[in-house]
This record gives sequence, C-alpha cells and structure tokens, in this order.
Amino acid sequence: MTNYNKYFYCYSKPMRNYLMDKNFKFITTAYAVSTGKQFWMFESSRELIESVEEYNELRVS
Repeated sequence: MTNYNKYFYCYSKPMRNYLMDKNFKFITTAYAVSTGKQFWMFESSRELIESVEEYNELRVS
C-alpha cells in the first residue's frame, strides 16, 4: 500500500525545473480554476516525493 496520492501537483517553476533535472516528466500543465495559477501534474511515486522533500530541504538551508 502506498502513502501518496496518484498525482503530485506542482505550483512552483523552480521545483518543476528541479524535478525535471532529476528526469521526472510532467504529465500535463494547466491553470487552476480558483486561482488562475499554472501547475504541472506529475505521476506520484516514492522517488518523486523524496525529491520534493529534498528540494524543500535545500530551499530551507
């Protein structure tokens, strides 16, 4: 059983770039109806979530 959702929605261009640099490919991009903000949808996986956590740790440091 997995502890993550099927998709990860990324609203940050720098995070999107970081994930793409790590060879993750987004499925699609769109704009959120409620905010008008662009997002990129990635298929979620343990590796992707670990990379997101790593990105967040690097931003805080």
